[in-house]
Amino acid sequence: MKYLFFLLFSISIYAQNTVSGSTISEQGFILQNVSVVNIQTNEQVISDSKGFFKIKANTNDELRFIKEKYDRTIRKVTNQDFANLISVTLIQSPIEIEQVDLDFNTTGDFKKDINLRGSNKKKLLNEEIKDYIKNYPEEKKDSRITTPNFGVPDMNQGQVSILSIGNGGSGGILGLVAKQILKKDKYKPNFSEIQNFHRKVKDTFYDDYFTKQGLDEFGFESYLVYLDSRYKFSEKYFNNFNTLEIEKKLKNLLQQYINKR
Repeated sequence: MKYLFFLLFSISIYAQNTVSGSTISEQGFILQNVSVVNIQTNEQVISDSKGFFKIKANTNDELRFIKEKYDRTIRKVTNQDFANLISVTLIQSPIEIEQVDLDFNTTGDFKKDINLRGSNKKKLLNEEIKDYIKNYPEEKKDSRITTPNFGVPDMNQGQVSILSIGNGGSGGILGLVAKQILKKDKYKPNFSEIQNFHRKVKDTFYDDYFTKQGLDEFGFESYLVYLDSRYKFSEKYFNNFNTLEIEKKLKNLLQQYINKR
């Protein structure tokens, strides 16, 4: 008889030290995989697929309910919680939308602007290159090759002497060929070609010399855009990548660029 009384008493004590219940959302939907932690004992359980949980606790213990994307919920255990199933509602956390900068506005201070990070740098640099290409001077037409006006045809007009070249002559076929050879070095690269040329120049020449002058990689690229706008740098060396001449030009004009900043 004493053994039976002790057994019933033990079962009663165990039942009183267990809190059971379910976890739901504020809309009343079942929430599974909710972590239920007893702060006093550090015991932890997870709600099952039906949102049900069972955890050992004592009166006044603090239970914490944790789930990703939901606010943490805290509940203090009362005597009634041992005798009844409890229902714990979790509130969904507000979604924070990361701020996105859609535009870039320069400060007017070149040193500050040149230290800006990320895509704004590339965007600014690309715009500078596009502006440079947009401002290319118009190609002058060859005045020697024209369409004659209507009227009595001039048999000599539009004709080019094969042998005439220089010394006041029209230049002839040989003159045109010579001019085309000379014009080869004046090829005007497009936007993509200028970017590739700048990348090649940076890979070849950018070193400690320029970093000691205060130019980071973006600063060096801006320097190349400056050389394009003032000296047609890309146009001059795109088809003639003379390393000695390019290096000399980069170093000789650097101080001028620094002073203008």
